[in-house]
Amino acid sequence: MATAAEIAAVRLNTDEPTEAVYTDEDITDLVGSEGGVVQASAAIWRQKAARWASMVNTSAEGASYSFGDRARNALAMAKDFDSRVVVAATSTGGGVRSRAITR
Repeated sequence: MATAAEIAAVRLNTDEPTEAVYTDEDITDLVGSEGGVVQASAAIWRQKAARWASMVNTSAEGASYSFGDRARNALAMAKDFDSRVVVAATSTGGGVRSRAITR
């Protein structure tokens, strides 16, 4: 069960401030199934990319709209959150270590 703080963090990470698309239960399920807040955030960004994949860039009445960039940008966000998981997994968590040099 995701805490209120975890749900709020996922909402902040994914620009989903309301339950219009993802309910608190949806986010709770993702946090549980994906393994944490960062992983759930990456999953939501991948879902957004899939939803926006068919959008195209267009021009109309002298204005241009880069709707096609939405999917690319969402995938970039997912990749960013995925990289945070890798960094956390490889971190020793022990801080700086040093030892005496013997000559």
